[in-house]
Amino acid sequence: MPGTALLQTERLRLRAFQDRDLDALGALYQDPAVTRYLCPPMDRLTAWRAAAAAIAFCQRRADPHQPGIWAIEARADGRMIGRVGLSPWDDGGRLHWELGYLLATDQQGQGLATEAATALRDHANTVLGLPTLVALVHPENEGSKRVLTKMRFWPHPGWVVQEAGMPREVWTWP
Repeated sequence: MPGTALLQTERLRLRAFQDRDLDALGALYQDPAVTRYLCPPMDRLTAWRAAAAAIAFCQRRADPHQPGIWAIEARADGRMIGRVGLSPWDDGGRLHWELGYLLATDQQGQGLATEAATALRDHANTVLGLPTLVALVHPENEGSKRVLTKMRFWPHPGWVVQEAGMPREVWTWP
C-alpha cells in the first residue's frame, strides 16, 4: 500500500515507496559518496533506471508482515532521504535476513541511519519473528560499522564474502 507507514520514529517514517520517490532515489544511486562501498559509480540514466526498477520491485512486495525494503522519510518535511530493508541472503546453503540501508549524504552523521535501522531491526524481531539478522559491510565503511556497533551487531572475524565485486565483512545480530 503506497504511502502507508510501516514504522515511525521520533524523526523518521519508514513507508512503502511511491512513484514520486524516483528522483530522490535516483539521486542517491548516482551519488558516489552514498554508493562507494556498494557498487561502481552510475551515470544519471543508469541510476534512474535502477531507481525505477527498485521502486517497482519494492511496491510489489510492500507488505508490513513480510521482510522488505522501505523508503526512509523525514517526518519534518516529508522528504524521502534514504532506504532501509531486509533482504534474503544465502551464504552458500543457509538463508539469512540481511539488514541494509542507504542515506542521503546531507542526512548522514545525525544518527538517522541508526534510528531507521534500529526500528526495522526491532520490527523484524518482534513482529516478523526473525531472531537473527546479518549485515554485509565493506571493510573500509567506518560509518556503517559505527551504526552497526550502536545497534549491537558484531563482526565475525575472518568471515568476508564478495558481493557486487567488493569484499564484505559479515556482521550479525544478536
